[in-house]
Amino acid sequence: MDDFGIQKLSVDKQIKPVPVQNAKPMARTSKKRFAFSLKTRRAKIITGVVVFLVFIIAYVAFQSIFIYKNAQKAYAQAKLAGAAAKQQNIALAKVELVKTGQDIKALRGSLSTIGFLHFVPLVSWYYNDADRML
Repeated sequence: MDDFGIQKLSVDKQIKPVPVQNAKPMARTSKKRFAFSLKTRRAKIITGVVVFLVFIIAYVAFQSIFIYKNAQKAYAQAKLAGAAAKQQNIALAKVELVKTGQDIKALRGSLSTIGFLHFVPLVSWYYNDADRML
């Protein structure tokens, strides 16, 4: 093995650990970790804003479920009115259209519960589309 300048390692010898005397734990560096304290006014304001936004998002999500259910109900009623009109049953079509009108009024009422979204940028586009559709 000496041909290439590589020497053979001898594993016959046992390696003895070197005792460390007076070993002290390494001191931590003075890095500040992220600590959040509600003692400062700024932290209280930020916390208040975040909690407010979480409640608003939860409220909108909860109301959206009811709006969706009302929309599905109005859609099903409109399909019934359309089917009655196709059959040229005027009396039944009139009754179904009146019911459809009532469902759309209920849908408008549930949509108005999140009417404040009209003032939120970008979200207002979607709200306005839904409002104009009704």
